[in-house]
Amino acid sequence: MINKVVFFVFGMSPRIDRRIKEFVNNGFDVDVYGGRSESTKKYEGNDVYTFNAVYETDETYTYFERLRDLPKLRKIVNKYDKEKTLFYFFSLNTSVLTLSFLRLYYVYEESDMLFDRFNNQMVRKTIIRINKHIIKKSLLTVFTSEGFARFYFGKHKPSNVIVIPNRVSPDIQNVPCDDKRPVNYEHLRFGCAGNIRYQTLVNVSDVIVDKFPQHEVHFYGDMMGLPSETIEHLKTQPQVFIHGSYKYPFGLIDVYNSLDFIVCTYNVKTTNHRFAEPNKLYEAIYFNTPMIVSSNTFLAEKVEELGIGFSVNAEDKNEIYNKLKCITPEVYNKYMDALKSIPKEQALNINKDFFTELRSRLERVSSEIR
Repeated sequence: MINKVVFFVFGMSPRIDRRIKEFVNNGFDVDVYGGRSESTKKYEGNDVYTFNAVYETDETYTYFERLRDLPKLRKIVNKYDKEKTLFYFFSLNTSVLTLSFLRLYYVYEESDMLFDRFNNQMVRKTIIRINKHIIKKSLLTVFTSEGFARFYFGKHKPSNVIVIPNRVSPDIQNVPCDDKRPVNYEHLRFGCAGNIRYQTLVNVSDVIVDKFPQHEVHFYGDMMGLPSETIEHLKTQPQVFIHGSYKYPFGLIDVYNSLDFIVCTYNVKTTNHRFAEPNKLYEAIYFNTPMIVSSNTFLAEKVEELGIGFSVNAEDKNEIYNKLKCITPEVYNKYMDALKSIPKEQALNINKDFFTELRSRLERVSSEIR
């Protein structure tokens, strides 16, 4: 059976690193190829797999430059026995390589809908058609959101599409995390965590500062996506606390144990954000923390279906105020009861079903080759 897996990435990230290590932990022999940048250098020296830098990239690396480098990746594909190798492509950037091969066993993973970054409708429609073709040809396609599958295929996704949301690392189970701060309804702590780059998060903070002086707002993570004047504005507010970055996954414990609400009012102007299933959903479930999310999104649908928080139009400060003033001990306790009723295992990144399905399909193609 095929046991060699060759990964192609344009840039590394903690999520991609975790996925590759999952394959190693499940007994697969892996090779990894991608671009080198300041953010990827730390992955070159890890002791689990070898990251091979094929080209240099930086923040100015355009989509056309990425297409220019595809021949380099094609040469790498041709080095391997295609009947004995599974290729794994992260995002459309690398998966377009599959279009130039008649037969290739591959998994395609899409964590962001990249067509969203183009304003030209013809370009967007073309990319969507290409994407569907790549999905159809794949041995398996992984979406990180059920919302993505719904966008492309409605309620009837193809049998080769598997959804693996960005859940919490199972390593978190090795550390006790049951000392959550007792809630004080007269002094609630609202928090934003991760890459803090949306004005809609700041809008919620501004309303809390202006209308609810008894409460606090805490920002954890990278705020480089916000304009410098916005960051300076937040720093001047006595109810706002900026804590900086934290380590994943164990830093999540201190973050969530100190919060009463996690605020995830992301930008909803893009299709990608409307259909995404952020890791904050599973962090909130695991750490029993009610959520405030943007309305008219797949995330809002999930949160309200589970009863673990509420949604709001975070562009409208009046609506934010009206929603926040409805928080009572009774409402809060309903959210907490709903959170506590969800088995914590459902929030952990344990993907046994995916590897079972993958091995089944690999056995099938191996028998066809024989």
